Amino acid sequence: MRITDLLADLIQLEGIDCVFTVPGGTAVPLLLALRSRAVRVVVAKDEAGAAYAADGYAWATGKPGVVFTIGGPGATNALTALCCSHVQGNPVVLLSGEVGSASMGRGAVQDGSELGIDVLTMSRPATALSVSAANPEKAVHAVLEAFRRAIHQRCPVHVSLPLDVQTRELSARPALT
Repeated sequence: MRITDLLADLIQLEGIDCVFTVPGGTAVPLLLALRSRAVRVVVAKDEAGAAYAADGYAWATGKPGVVFTIGGPGATNALTALCCSHVQGNPVVLLSGEVGSASMGRGAVQDGSELGIDVLTMSRPATALSVSAANPEKAVHAVLEAFRRAIHQRCPVHVSLPLDVQTRELSARPALT
C-alpha cells in the first residue's frame, strides 16, 4: 500500500464524495489513487478556485473539503481560500504534491519546500497544521493528524507530500479508525 492509497481510503471513510484539484505532475499519484473509489474529482480552472470550492463543500456538508494541488505556486495559489476557511471555521484539507526529495533546494520548478519558496511557513498562519512528510510513515501520521485537526478544530490544514514519498510502499497498513 502507498500513502496515496491510504489517503483515498481515508477520504472515503470520512464520507467525502468529492475532491477539488488542478491536475499537475506531482498531484497525479493522489488523483490516480481515487480512480477505484466512489469519489468525484472536480477539476477547477486554478488552485484558488479549487480551494474555494473545497471551502464551499465543507460549509455545505460539514465534512472536510479536500483540495489537491501541486507544490510551490499551486499551493500558494490556494492560500487566500485557506485564509477564508480559517476565518469561517470550515475544515479544508490541502494536500500538495511536492517535488521529489532529491530535487528540493536544487532549483526545481515548483519547489515549495523550505529550501524553495517555503509554502509551509506561508500557510501556517491560516492553518491548524502545515507539515511536510519526509517518509511514508511520517506521511501516515501527518495525514491522520491533519484530518483530525480539520474535523475537530474546524480549521484548514496543509500536508505537503513529496513525489517520492507518495509513490513509496508503506511498511505496514495502518489502522484508520
